[in-house]
Amino acid sequence: MQKFVITLTKSYLVEINATDEEQAKNLVTFFTSDISDLSNDDDKNKYQFSIETIKCVENEAFDCQTLEY
Repeated sequence: MQKFVITLTKSYLVEINATDEEQAKNLVTFFTSDISDLSNDDDKNKYQFSIETIKCVENEAFDCQTLEY
């Protein structure tokens, strides 16, 4: 098997209740976790792969909007 390093970007919309926009951005970047390997042994055998490591290299909040109900 060959080894590859992939840069993967995912975006999440997180709704949070906080005192202000700055606090909201800080809290979501601090308290959300890194992604993890969701594959199981059957997946690895069927598709013949293994994920060795997943490392967070960017964690930034942007485009914060106040929601009105």
